[in-house]
Amino acid sequence: MRLLFALSFCALILPGADFSGIWVGQIPRQNADPQDVAFKFTQDGGKLGGKLYGDYGSTLITEGRISGELLTFVVLLPE
Repeated sequence: MRLLFALSFCALILPGADFSGIWVGQIPRQNADPQDVAFKFTQDGGKLGGKLYGDYGSTLITEGRISGELLTFVVLLPE
């Protein structure tokens, strides 16, 4: 079974802004310290792709979109 993990970021987007690159952050976990993660984003116009890297491997980013000031994507994490 897979856990559906969705993240949405609100961001100030400048005309022609490019989110491609490596971004780092943390994911809160139940009853544990936050997990450090890195996102490697690739951008093609309003489409966003890439991978999420964590302590136990990596997984693809899917359904990535950039629309106005909203950046959204889905990551399916194994349970």
